[in-house]
Amino acid sequence: FVDIPPSDLAGNEAVAAHGATVLEKLGELLKAKGNHATILKPLANRHANTHKIPLNNFK
Repeated sequence: FVDIPPSDLAGNEAVAAHGATVLEKLGELLKAKGNHATILKPLANRHANTHKIPLNNFK
């Protein structure tokens, strides 16, 4: 979302869709009750390799 001006983030459809995805995954993680590696590993790989999100953004 780096190309979206901060003032436009709140009304942006792509940001809203991403938020819905995040909440869906959070629900899956909570339901996993600690057995979440199969959920987090592909998510982490996608963020690191496809989206090129630096690790320091998650600290």
